[in-house]
Amino acid sequence: MQPKFLLGIMAVLGLLAITAMLKMAATMAAGLLTAGAIIFLLLKLPLKKLLAFDVGLDVLITFALVFMFAGTYSGMVAAALAGCIVSGFLLLAKRVMGYEKPKVTRRGLRWEKA
Repeated sequence: MQPKFLLGIMAVLGLLAITAMLKMAATMAAGLLTAGAIIFLLLKLPLKKLLAFDVGLDVLITFALVFMFAGTYSGMVAAALAGCIVSGFLLLAKRVMGYEKPKVTRRGLRWEKA
């Protein structure tokens, strides 16, 4: 009788472990999809001009994600993952594509390559 009891406990623990892994996978998928959506929106904007302000943009996006996903641990993990992915994208894009920084002249504002 005792081995059956232990098998039952092991089966329950196995199901709990599988449930935890599925929840972790769902959290990671939420972070990846969120980062993909933000990167897609960034690509629709004039990215070279935005990359001049990459640090501020990175902080703004990360704080917005933390605010949107606040309330649960898995939401905060998804926000942190998405923030890291977007931060890496901004860093890579700035080094690969270059950026344009604003310069104020007498005739107004113009953008020049940096």
